[in-house]
Amino acid sequence: MDDYLKICPLHSGSVPRSSVKMTKFSNLPDRRNTVFMFDTYWNQFRKNNISQAEASFDDYSLVDPYFDRYSCYKYLVEDLTTKHPRLFNIKEVDGAHRLTCTLSRETIDFDPATFETLRCNSTLGGLPTLFRWVSMQVECDLVLFKDDGIVEIALASASHWSVDWARDKSFHSIHEEVVNRDGSLVIKDPSKMVRSISSMPEPVERVGALSFRSHQTLNIHPSLGIEDSWTWEPPDQNIFCRFERQTVVPLGMSFLFTIRTFFMNMTNPKNKEIVLTALDNVHPECYPRDFLSKKGDRMRHYISSYV
Repeated sequence: MDDYLKICPLHSGSVPRSSVKMTKFSNLPDRRNTVFMFDTYWNQFRKNNISQAEASFDDYSLVDPYFDRYSCYKYLVEDLTTKHPRLFNIKEVDGAHRLTCTLSRETIDFDPATFETLRCNSTLGGLPTLFRWVSMQVECDLVLFKDDGIVEIALASASHWSVDWARDKSFHSIHEEVVNRDGSLVIKDPSKMVRSISSMPEPVERVGALSFRSHQTLNIHPSLGIEDSWTWEPPDQNIFCRFERQTVVPLGMSFLFTIRTFFMNMTNPKNKEIVLTALDNVHPECYPRDFLSKKGDRMRHYISSYV
């Protein structure tokens, strides 16, 4: 897990600017040359997924039944079974293809021609889509985008946003509040970006969406009202850098977008030098600029004095 945390943006020696910079899979280390990453936090994500499913299915997932999702489902099955063969295997059972997750011991049987779910052994119950079933086995949010909106979505770690908020929104309207300090859009031409992403020759990775939290709660769905607590009272103030590993998989008329949440413990002594160096080099266009303008000095003082 520590190796994964080295992709934290703070390791650059700064709190970097907001960016949409992406890296091709072919230029990544082997362990990151995949959409899905599995580590010791799988159980934590799994419990989170189950609690969400039990709370309210509709709050955390959405399906557009009129869009052809064949290429996405095909990619999901191939990536899981070829990149993670010890965790996912597939075989033919009674004319169907059965995908099994060896971690959860859950299975889904689907028609190999259409990827329609035929049978399922899952915590979800019923006959969930393959997309939704996969979301229960992995450690990230899944979103299938087309130019004018979301085709399918399953949230594992909602960060102050919800399916209801995203419903019927275009890629442009979802990102219209992601702006630079002068109010200009970080993504200048969202429609052009969607067309470009959908036709890319290979998947890409982006690490970003950095923020500072006082807890490591995965699910911060807006309906839950979970807030951070900043008292700066030693030795009880927790400080975490939350960031996302995002991947984008081009699928022709659409693209698969995944979001994996990571937390770096900023009050861990072994991270002290990295953190203080980064806080001394804050880019004015970084995502958490408003937070740092209000609380950055207190945070740096706490880490410098008490860690």
